[in-house]
Formats: sequence, structure tokens, C-alpha cells
Amino acid sequence: MKYPFEQLKRNTLSFLRKSRIIIVTYNRGVVLFGKEIKEVFKPIKNQYYMDSIMADINGAFEENAGNPVYYVLNL
Repeated sequence: MKYPFEQLKRNTLSFLRKSRIIIVTYNRGVVLFGKEIKEVFKPIKNQYYMDSIMADINGAFEENAGNPVYYVLNL
């Protein structure tokens, strides 16, 4: 695997879900050790963040009707 982002791009929904985590990490994360966050991750467009949230909202009932905790914690 050359770059993790190449795999993420193949699966749009997976990429969208991970993009939200990367955006929060990029903007609010704290380095415990190693390189600075902005050296490790590239910025992600805000549109991907919004698309991620909308994908979770749109799929909330169908995908995880039995797991409401996931959506409460992520929205």
C-alpha cells in the first residue's frame, strides 16, 4: 500500500467517515509524541466534512437502527 488515502478514495463512504475524524484531528488534535499533526495530515476540504455528516444522517436508520449510541456520539 503506497498511501492510505488511495484506499480511502476507493470507498467513498469509508473515506467520508474517516475524513470527519481527520478534520477534527487536524484542527483540534494534540500531539502526544512524534511529528506535528499538520506535517502528517493534509487539509481536507470542508465539503467532505459536511458530506460525512450528511451521509451519517441519511443512513442513520437503515444502517444501524439497533445501535443508536453510535449516532448520538457522532452527531
